[in-house]
Amino acid sequence: MAVHGATPERGVNAIVKMAAIVQALDTDFRELLVEMSGADEWLGASTINLGMIKGGTRSNIVADHCTLRVDMRTTPGLNRNVGALAALTQFVQQIDPTATIEPLPETLPLDTDPANTWVQKLVSCGASLTGAPWFCDAAFLAAEGTPAIAIGPGSIAQAHTKDEFIRCADLEAGAEFFGRFLHALA
Repeated sequence: MAVHGATPERGVNAIVKMAAIVQALDTDFRELLVEMSGADEWLGASTINLGMIKGGTRSNIVADHCTLRVDMRTTPGLNRNVGALAALTQFVQQIDPTATIEPLPETLPLDTDPANTWVQKLVSCGASLTGAPWFCDAAFLAAEGTPAIAIGPGSIAQAHTKDEFIRCADLEAGAEFFGRFLHALA
């Protein structure tokens, strides 16, 4: 409840309440994610990033609202267990039953069976199987039952940066690889 900053005891400071949630998410919830998700062969454990926090309107008014935005990178194990949203909601409600969770669209992990015929065809052409903690749209296809992968030349270190680029040698190697793959399909 917002009240004058000269009488903070008359209000409920949402920032202070959020501080308890932040502390618990940054410690206990991180450990819980590892327990619930297990160590995935490709992705490791599920993670949470406490990325943005915003609260209050002025420094002389007790804050009546506070918002925390988090980013969770999930593994198939967490999704088979309880799911990211359910785990986060249950945990936060234990800390503060008055807190509300407003989910953004959930981005499930890309989890295509390495034994898939198409995956094995790519491997036979020289691709290597690996995992990555980043998201791509192929996960939406996989979540709906269409086997999908993320593959391409270049380095993820340059992706989505101010000066995104690909080395010419990587582009040429990628074109040669996909040429081999297309010929292998004939």
